[in-house]
Amino acid sequence: MEFRIAPLILVIFNLVFISVVNPEINSSISLSSVSNIWKILFPFLVVFAMSVGSFIRHSYYSRSFKLAYYLIQCINILLAVYFVFAIRSQHLS
Repeated sequence: MEFRIAPLILVIFNLVFISVVNPEINSSISLSSVSNIWKILFPFLVVFAMSVGSFIRHSYYSRSFKLAYYLIQCINILLAVYFVFAIRSQHLS
């Protein structure tokens, strides 16, 4: 298996994870299960750090791969901020 694809797999996993736990995006999730911000953001930050670490480990990526990686990583950061804002707006933490 080509391990240079690992960073993209990790950022896509992070994108799905942060989208699923956001109560504003996914209305089927209960607010009580995601009200602890750090319980949700800790796995997000671990996967984020793993994706950055695996990205800088290799030296060659195509331009389209880099563009996709940076774009999805920026979306992940924005969705994490939106998650914190959504939880704070519900006055749950």
